[in-house]
Amino acid sequence: MGDYLLTRKCIFIHKNSSMGLAEISIQRKIQEGDIKEFEQLFKKYYEPLCHYANGIVRDMDVAEEIVQDLFYSYWKNRTSLSIQLSLNAYLYRSIKNNSLS
Repeated sequence: MGDYLLTRKCIFIHKNSSMGLAEISIQRKIQEGDIKEFEQLFKKYYEPLCHYANGIVRDMDVAEEIVQDLFYSYWKNRTSLSIQLSLNAYLYRSIKNNSLS
């Protein structure tokens, strides 16, 4: 199928992406509704993303809201997301974009 891998549930991941096998597995499990995998992702990234957002917006309450909104949106749209780089890059880029808007 060209430059793409077709995984279960029609998740497209570019072969040349920087997502490792572990990230692909995490993403697939979350897209299939694995709440425990999502909780682990949340626990791993929540605090660092809050600090990153706080560095942009200079208000921890607003930063936490931005991060919570991101994770809510991520879970809600998990079946249709197409992450091209890495989960880490996706999360931080999303926080940056949401913090600047």
